[in-house]
Amino acid sequence: MPPINQPINQSTNQPINQSTNQPTINNQST
Repeated sequence: MPPINQPINQSTNQPINQSTNQPTINNQST
């Protein structure tokens, strides 16, 4: 059970980070 918690945290961190990175890069381009 403890090992299942680790992968779940990383999976949620990746999409959230990429989603915030895309709009930020677009803002700098302007």
